[in-house]
Amino acid sequence: MREFEYIPGRIVELVPLERPGYGVGSWKVVQGNVTIVDNKFTMPDEDVKITATYEAILYQLIIEGQNGEHSGAGSYKFEQDVSISATPNPGYGFDRWEGLELANEASTGFKMPPNNLTITAIYTAKKYSVIVNGSNGTQQGSGSEYTVNQNVNIVAEPNTGYRFTEWQVNSGGISAPGSSSDYFSMPANDVEITAIYNLVDYTVQVIGADGGGTYNMGDTVTLSSTPSAGYQFSSWNVISGGVSVLANYFTMPANNVEIEAVYEAKKYTVTINGINGTQTGAGSNYIIGDRVNITATPNAGYNFTEWIVNSGGVSISSDSFDMPDNNVVITAVYTAIEYDVSITGIHGTQSHTGSKYKMGDTVSI
Repeated sequence: MREFEYIPGRIVELVPLERPGYGVGSWKVVQGNVTIVDNKFTMPDEDVKITATYEAILYQLIIEGQNGEHSGAGSYKFEQDVSISATPNPGYGFDRWEGLELANEASTGFKMPPNNLTITAIYTAKKYSVIVNGSNGTQQGSGSEYTVNQNVNIVAEPNTGYRFTEWQVNSGGISAPGSSSDYFSMPANDVEITAIYNLVDYTVQVIGADGGGTYNMGDTVTLSSTPSAGYQFSSWNVISGGVSVLANYFTMPANNVEIEAVYEAKKYTVTINGINGTQTGAGSNYIIGDRVNITATPNAGYNFTEWIVNSGGVSISSDSFDMPDNNVVITAVYTAIEYDVSITGIHGTQSHTGSKYKMGDTVSI
């Protein structure tokens, strides 16, 4: 208890004793007719006795922090035991407390100081790895420094002759991205993903032969030519695709191919035989469908009779025929002309043996 002397009429200001963690809850007038307002009163003409009632102050503890949840915030008295804890969100780890010197443990405690207090829980992002696999292509996006919710960009570039088909998630629990250049949000764990490639289908168009169809790069393409009657295969004409055809084969490139079979007409021979005349029309450069014109000119004393087809199966009409797809041998047939012999004379009789003579016959008269 403290005592002071004051002159009546003077303003007296009450000052409580300093007690850590405590403050004056109320003033009680034990003696004297005074009214205390804002810790002040006017000194009367009499002694005054006042008693201070102290109460524990409630201090506020605020706990802050991002990427986690924490408990323990509230109102505490001086030297009251306080327990606090920090629970990191998925993908994060507790690092330390800031605002008060505390052990770097997620769950700890301390005595409440005589003041309001703000403590911050510090969380750090964990590092996760992404493995991007793939055969027959090049992949991007692998790494070991990804953090939760980070956008992970992945790219699949197929090799020549291949196309990207899909992503297959081997582990990590993410939804498979849809395109060859895409991304996903990093989960709170490692991820392994594989790019799937398939061979591209290319077409081979063959004009005038067999072997066309759908092929993949590296396939062996076999071509087959079937010439029409009177023709023979000559060569392959590569219209597009840049391939080399060897022995009717080529290796499929990574593009479409167009090839044409080139045929050439076969050369056939026409042989014309004949005795006692001259024939025209024989030759060795006829091709199927040619119109072959033939002539037969008999020698003196002979007439042309007919054409005989020895081989080739042609029909001769008006001294011509259409060339078939084979050689032809024909013969011109000539017949000797028969002549009459007349003998005339005066004052005698003449005669000869026979009635008809051919050129060259001996006539007896």
